[in-house]
Amino acid sequence: MENEVIKSLYNSCGALEYTFYDCSFKIKCGFKLTRYSDDTYTILDTRFSDFYSTVSSEDLVIMVINGIDDGARLISHERNIKRVDKYIKSLEGLFSKKKVALSRIELGGKKPKKFYEKQIKNIMANIHEQNYLLQNYKTKVEQFNKFKSKSNE
Repeated sequence: MENEVIKSLYNSCGALEYTFYDCSFKIKCGFKLTRYSDDTYTILDTRFSDFYSTVSSEDLVIMVINGIDDGARLISHERNIKRVDKYIKSLEGLFSKKKVALSRIELGGKKPKKFYEKQIKNIMANIHEQNYLLQNYKTKVEQFNKFKSKSNE
């Protein structure tokens, strides 16, 4: 049964097909669909690391209901929303740490002034990195919402 579901997803996937020895595969939004020479199919999640994992049953249901293309985009969109929230919270924490370090420089903390200056420098580097990632995922969320609203018209 599951093989037939994955076969249907594979056949409906609009991604490029790659051939490698005894199998061919397609990758869509971090999901690898593979067709083997014995007509068996697998789907693996490649989004989290170099080590592929099985696709959760919730994600598979989303892909079956919405199709592989829209389902994979929807799953990625939900994850991007969580990332935006994560980076906003992270930035709030970094700005709070910066404020504390600045007040310790002004009021004279327990450690030398150079320690707090270096701490602020490191915090600022982290702020720039986190802000870049926040803007990246915010843009992805906005693009998805714009695309979704145009397709609903």
